[in-house]
Amino acid sequence: GNLVRLDGKCYRIQYIDYLISAIRICKPSIYIELTDDDLSEIPALKIAIETVESTNKTYRKEISREEYDKIVRLLQTRPTNYVKYKEKYYIIYINTW
Repeated sequence: GNLVRLDGKCYRIQYIDYLISAIRICKPSIYIELTDDDLSEIPALKIAIETVESTNKTYRKEISREEYDKIVRLLQTRPTNYVKYKEKYYIIYINTW
């Protein structure tokens, strides 16, 4: 299965296809300004930003292929992965494995 033993301890290995990470940052020089309409079309991005704002911690979560594709298209509109929403700034990472 997906259990690994290392130095006498067991670890569970989890495979994730698509991952979003969000971190709140200071104002960057280039960013994509997001609207409520943008976020209504990409619920995973909305949840990421709202969670970072409410917890003040980095957010990481598996997302669907459909939402991954929408985020990629959004981030391709400018040469950056920095976004602005409601006068606050975030860096958005999306990964595949």
